[in-house]
Amino acid sequence: MKRVFAYIISVISILTFSACAVIISDESYSMAVHGQTMMKYENFNCSQETLRNATLLALEERGWIITDKNNPIKARLTKLRQDARLAIDVRPNSLWIETKGSLVDGNKAYVPISYLNNLLLSIRKNVQILSK
Repeated sequence: MKRVFAYIISVISILTFSACAVIISDESYSMAVHGQTMMKYENFNCSQETLRNATLLALEERGWIITDKNNPIKARLTKLRQDARLAIDVRPNSLWIETKGSLVDGNKAYVPISYLNNLLLSIRKNVQILSK
């Protein structure tokens, strides 16, 4: 009985986590439709070089493929139905991130909000580490 219960829990967990990975908010689609593909993030309280290094490190940690390390940094992440693309302009104390070109199912434009939120968490963590 314990094996059956463990198996059922495993299947439910896998399905739950898989569903989360492919759910894209209406806001993500709406932003792309309205041309709101540029995001600005501020208040990193570090040098521009530290912010650049923290960003490159966060991209690598999160599995993004960096296609250009110049400014803007260009990166791509392909997972399941999503092809997220970023152009990150590192400026003093801020990041300007363009998401134009990000697609779901190969033809539907979207803004990869959840990927951006996760990336920003890693960038802020890395800024703290690199600033020590």
